[in-house]
Amino acid sequence: MSIILTDQSGNQYWLAVGTGGALSTTPVSNTVPSYLASAPNGVIATDQSGLQYILSVNSADGSLITTPNLNTPNLPNGPGVGLVIADQAGDLYSLSVNGNTLQTESVQNLTPSAADNSIAITVLSLITGALRLLGVTASGELPSSDESNDALSAFQQLVDSWNSDSLTIFSIGSADYPLILNRQAFTLGPGGDFNTNRPARIVGMSTILLLNPSNPVEIPIAMYSWDEWQNKVPVKSVNGSFPQVCYDDGGMPLRTLNFWPIATLQQNNVRIYSWEPLIWPATLQTLLNFPPGYARTFRYNLAIEMAAEFSVPVPAEVAAIAASTLAAIKTMNAPELHLVSDLLPIPGGYNWRADMFGIGW
Repeated sequence: MSIILTDQSGNQYWLAVGTGGALSTTPVSNTVPSYLASAPNGVIATDQSGLQYILSVNSADGSLITTPNLNTPNLPNGPGVGLVIADQAGDLYSLSVNGNTLQTESVQNLTPSAADNSIAITVLSLITGALRLLGVTASGELPSSDESNDALSAFQQLVDSWNSDSLTIFSIGSADYPLILNRQAFTLGPGGDFNTNRPARIVGMSTILLLNPSNPVEIPIAMYSWDEWQNKVPVKSVNGSFPQVCYDDGGMPLRTLNFWPIATLQQNNVRIYSWEPLIWPATLQTLLNFPPGYARTFRYNLAIEMAAEFSVPVPAEVAAIAASTLAAIKTMNAPELHLVSDLLPIPGGYNWRADMFGIGW
């Protein structure tokens, strides 16, 4: 069950697909409609011609109603594709409107994307597959509500753990934030001076000089540890044109970033490079999409994570595949290492391709 409809009286219903693709509604309470393209009295579906309809529930008998809604912007999926809803087994269906008739069409749970051949899969489908590897569920059998919730909790803890490992993180993100003049310390995190999610790790920073905003200049900032901040910056309150050093205290829930020198002349930006967290499995219907290799890795490693939870042994072949697939994505995410000699008088390090020192990469 994945979409909530609202009837004319404000009562809410789950919209689901039963056996054979039949649509049904089930009353719910104290729930906020979850679909982004929501209308005042329901959700919006698109027919094959691109015309849109408000899909709602008749408060008298719970039947489904479609009402033309021609002034609404097109859905992100475009004409011909309606809402995607899930049945009790987690199988996906595309819901669209043909005239005033609702229709469903089966959608594959595993859908390779056109751009990168990655796999998109719902949390429930991944959990069901992992439990099947352990023999907790049989083919075609669904986990119970309690089993699904326990597995979801285990999956969330697994993702949380992988978010702290650089070799399971596949992307480094960057974002710019304005520096306030005459100020040294800035907080980073939800509600902080730099209001964003707190990253697990910051891997680099730069000052973005905006003397010419159309052609900004990026100057790297040295990241100091606490002892470097203590010993190399004995005088903290020094003014300057822009920061050249930053000490990050790693605080939780807000990191505090201390910059030196303190910018006093020109308001510039700071660019922060940090780990991009993996997609969070918030609910059983959350759609996960990762680069190639992750879907199988998650399924087999989640099985190992849940084995103790369900008091079952891990089959040897499951453990072997879990280890090999995890090693594969860690190899894919591993940085290229450069050999540098401290004795070398010129920059450039050692280029193993040319077997020479001092040649750039």
